[in-house]
Amino acid sequence: ADKEVCQNDPAVVIGTAPGGSGGTSPYLTLWTPAASLTGAATATPSASTATVGTIDYMLQVTDAKGCIANDTVKVKVNPLPTVTITTSPADSICLGGSTTMTAAGAAGTPGYTYDWGSTTNAANTVSPTTNTTYNVTVTDTKGCKASASRSIKVNPVPVANAGTSPFSRVNCAGDSVQLGTSSIAGNTYSWSPSTGLSSSTVAMPWAKPTVTTTYNLTVTNASNC
Repeated sequence: ADKEVCQNDPAVVIGTAPGGSGGTSPYLTLWTPAASLTGAATATPSASTATVGTIDYMLQVTDAKGCIANDTVKVKVNPLPTVTITTSPADSICLGGSTTMTAAGAAGTPGYTYDWGSTTNAANTVSPTTNTTYNVTVTDTKGCKASASRSIKVNPVPVANAGTSPFSRVNCAGDSVQLGTSSIAGNTYSWSPSTGLSSSTVAMPWAKPTVTTTYNLTVTNASNC
């Protein structure tokens, strides 16, 4: 029977033991072409799967009386697919955030399925809490498979500390109070509103509002968290 396999599968055995009614043992077997066969002079040689394509192997059996019979078997080696993974928005996220990894198969026989372990969709949205590597296996319509992996880095979120509350020390118009806590290298600071502040971009600005005001602090670290 004809054989269909994937590239780099284990060598495929072709042929059966020769014989049958009318023949006289012993039998001499010869397979051609022999270049990609192991045991080409045996009844059941092994065909290599290293090269993509279709090869027709011809078997010639000669019995002890010199009678000859021929048969052929077709071995088709299908190409392995490839798979790539893209991420959106990025391979690096902030703790508590998420990113979507999308797998795409190619090069094999179109009609791909995907297996991430947790989902069989091409797209896999993840929210890891530590650096994590994800693996996906793609299978084409011929059953040939390929795998790929991608790592997601999880960056810590900075602490935003606007200072000790409540700020009830400003009792009179013209009084001022210092907000925030000491700066941390690599962090940037943004206060809003900027009204009444000595600076809206330092860790510890002086506030001198003319009316009761709530100031909000946003801290961004070097990882943009």
